[in-house]
Amino acid sequence: MTAITPAFGRSAEGIPFDVALARVLGLVAEKLGVEDTPLTACVGRVIAAPFEACLDLRGFVQSAMDGYAVCCADLMAGAYLG
Repeated sequence: MTAITPAFGRSAEGIPFDVALARVLGLVAEKLGVEDTPLTACVGRVIAAPFEACLDLRGFVQSAMDGYAVCCADLMAGAYLG
């Protein structure tokens, strides 16, 4: 009985990422189109271009939620940790 190797008959070194990506993308029949969609209808969709938010959500300091950690030995007397 023959054992199946982890590389399935290929060399154990594998192939470079760029080569693998080109092979996978080469299997795609055609590129998907781009369409404008209202934000409320975007659930489950994939964005077609990079996007940068124009504002931070929770536009105020909320240290109880941001997870600050402080080493007591590093504190100076009267330090404000806001």
